[in-house]
Amino acid sequence: MASIAEFSPTPQVPWTNILPGKRLDRLASGPEMVRKRYEALARLSRSLAAGTPEDWIRDLNAELRSMLPFDLLGVVVYKKDENEIEWRSSATEQTAGKDVPLDETLFACVYQRQQPLWIADCDTDEGCGGASQRLKNLDLGYRSFCGLPLTTPYRRLGVFGLASLQPDRFTAEDVAFLNQVAGQ
Repeated sequence: MASIAEFSPTPQVPWTNILPGKRLDRLASGPEMVRKRYEALARLSRSLAAGTPEDWIRDLNAELRSMLPFDLLGVVVYKKDENEIEWRSSATEQTAGKDVPLDETLFACVYQRQQPLWIADCDTDEGCGGASQRLKNLDLGYRSFCGLPLTTPYRRLGVFGLASLQPDRFTAEDVAFLNQVAGQ
């Protein structure tokens, strides 16, 4: 059975948080951030069309790190018409963590419901139908999460998700942008 252990947080490397306590996406003005995000979407679309899934994950991690603060980036792809995992990747290093079957995680929740899931703070959000508790139960310290379904016009593919050790890391604008990323 698949495990969530590989989706554990990685230590902060110096270059990922050059201004501690500051949101990276707040450093650019509104119009400048919109431009950066559309340019990133174009690059990610080209990467997905021309490369391997591993290339896309690498590029996705690099693009998003320049705009959003997060500690986990994970992608899970399911087999066609099944709940069995075909492929998964994490742009974070594998570390020891609680051995939780993937079908009991937020990734499975997003895949089954085919709706974005946004948890601002798992310690205070109560309206997520148990999702906040699932995030807490991982015992990995994540406080905020944003998960989006990956789909094509022909089938449900999987889930793309970000998590942070800090609460309130993702804004409504971030979720809208990430929804566009997931639609690539």
